[in-house]
Amino acid sequence: MFKINIFLASIGLVLATASFLSGMQLIKKDNTAVILKIHRLNGYITFLIFISLALMPLFGKGGIKPWAITAWGAGFGISLFKIWAVKAKKGYKYGTRLGIILFIIWLAIIYTHVVK
Repeated sequence: MFKINIFLASIGLVLATASFLSGMQLIKKDNTAVILKIHRLNGYITFLIFISLALMPLFGKGGIKPWAITAWGAGFGISLFKIWAVKAKKGYKYGTRLGIILFIIWLAIIYTHVVK
């Protein structure tokens, strides 16, 4: 049976990986306009998938679980911190660590949606 949450989580992981790699290219100062557009598009789509996956349990049968809300909120906070770090020109200092943390968050999302 096809489950949309597994599909979205898988697409999100692939896009997060592509966004991480394109972000690393931008840090190396290979910042061509095409790489910047790809990185932003991947980031926006990945963030929308993240939000949609976070909102799915609110409309499900299981009800709202406090630990799930805390975990999704932490992922959302890390995403916002990464955006702030890039806007404040601190991407070189924090970019790699935050990119890896966001990748690990997507691995956790895959695990929670596939292993049920």
